[in-house]
Amino acid sequence: MELTLAENQPTGEGYYRNVQANLTAALVMTKQFHVLTDLNLTLNGTEYKPDISLYMKARDEVMYLRDIENISEIPLGIVEVLSPEQTMEGVQEKFMQYFQAGVQSCWLVSPAMKTVSVYLNPIKSLVFNVGEVVEDARLDIGLMAGDIFA
Repeated sequence: MELTLAENQPTGEGYYRNVQANLTAALVMTKQFHVLTDLNLTLNGTEYKPDISLYMKARDEVMYLRDIENISEIPLGIVEVLSPEQTMEGVQEKFMQYFQAGVQSCWLVSPAMKTVSVYLNPIKSLVFNVGEVVEDARLDIGLMAGDIFA
């Protein structure tokens, strides 16, 4: 299946930020996770900065109340919103490292294509489009894809 950009499709930095904000808000509204954005995450000695990191709320509540700059605790899930400067291949390479470190689920959100790809391992993904429910069994979550790209 070939994916192409829709005519007059918003693709700039502002739209990218809007999609990231919409997704962050939707994840917060589930009340299942601590939703941390642009966190400096150290995995296996390498620093990463995922767009969104998800941690279970039942975990060390005090940790999430203090100022966090760097963290080495493995998140349950990671979301990367494909920015105009990133490539899908570059993000997928990060996903390989995330899974090797113990992350259970990674999402690749493409604002330009209006798709959410849910990876349950570094190779296989489920792709969701506007009008569908983004379902992730590992995170036990379902979000309307249309709300993310509104």
